Amino acid sequence: MGIYPKDKTMMAVYSHPDDAEVWSGGSIAKWNSMGGISHVVCFSNGDSIRENEAKNSASILGYNLHLISRICLVTEENIKEISEIINNLTPDILITHYYSDTHPAHRSTFEIVNSAVIKPWIKNRKPEIFLCSNTYNSLGMSEVFEPTVIVDISEFIKVKEEAISQHRSQHVEILKNMSLTQAKSLADRYNKAKYVEGFIQVPINGKLANTSLF
Repeated sequence: MGIYPKDKTMMAVYSHPDDAEVWSGGSIAKWNSMGGISHVVCFSNGDSIRENEAKNSASILGYNLHLISRICLVTEENIKEISEIINNLTPDILITHYYSDTHPAHRSTFEIVNSAVIKPWIKNRKPEIFLCSNTYNSLGMSEVFEPTVIVDISEFIKVKEEAISQHRSQHVEILKNMSLTQAKSLADRYNKAKYVEGFIQVPINGKLANTSLF
């Protein structure tokens, strides 16, 4: 049985201001369209250009943006701040980068979130589901990304592309093409819809949820 988004909260934590759009933009847009509430936390290193781009993108996808003006290093300060945000927002769904991501900053962010989620979960039993998003070419450090949760984003692929387009300081066309190709390839691979985003459920304190995403 899936979690229906109505009045539920999704929270995503990413390394860079464009990651939410690239790796889970369609799912965020779909979640919001079904009455859900979404929050994206990202590290920005204080780059005002990228922060403004993130704000523009947030307005398109409809999420609440939380910027952390530091690098995503695995530090007690970062773990504590993310833990406090999780505790305050009590998300039903928590998303971050793939634990075996080839990008070192992405792996660091996973480690931060994986450490930060334990205390809020013990206190609130939230989030119910902890997910990792996809990575470049669906290839991890030593394994192929094999999603356990698939979200049909066919109706939201255009808004996902529009949101990515706001990050003009980056290689926008490369990001859009990669994201589109990956969503189509993953759909073909699992024979699901036209475009999909895939996620892997991660245990929290040694436990996996019996429910899935909408």
